[in-house]
Amino acid sequence: MIRHMLVQATVLVAAAALAGLGVHHFHPGAPALYVTAEKAPEGSISVMDARTLTAGAGVIWLDARRRTEYEKQHIPGALLCNEAEWESVMEPVILAMDAAPGRTIVIYCDAMKCQASKEIQARLLPLIPDGRPVLVLHGGWPAWQASLASPEIK
Repeated sequence: MIRHMLVQATVLVAAAALAGLGVHHFHPGAPALYVTAEKAPEGSISVMDARTLTAGAGVIWLDARRRTEYEKQHIPGALLCNEAEWESVMEPVILAMDAAPGRTIVIYCDAMKCQASKEIQARLLPLIPDGRPVLVLHGGWPAWQASLASPEIK
């Protein structure tokens, strides 16, 4: 009898978990589950740490996405800096770096697996004479968007 009840309880919990994952997967406004508080790999920064840095010393934000995505929406104050337009977008980036020596640079793109941020990071590092940190936002734009909806991230 007890065994039968335990099996039923296990089935109900599993069904509820699957239903929750299914709703999360198909819901158009579902937040990212993987990025807001997760520790960032080397050369990257978590959303929480980036937001803390932004509120304190400040950050130079670089958006490595396509211009059309940048123009739709971007992190406040972010500068467009993508591979396709490298030559034409570098002047404002250099001016921003000169105006804020030592300020951390954070680059973001479309997603966690997007390579655009890492490519911009690799191109920028040799150009930075003051050794300031040049980091990739872990989780990219989706992580930033999810952090705006998350009450535990301010």
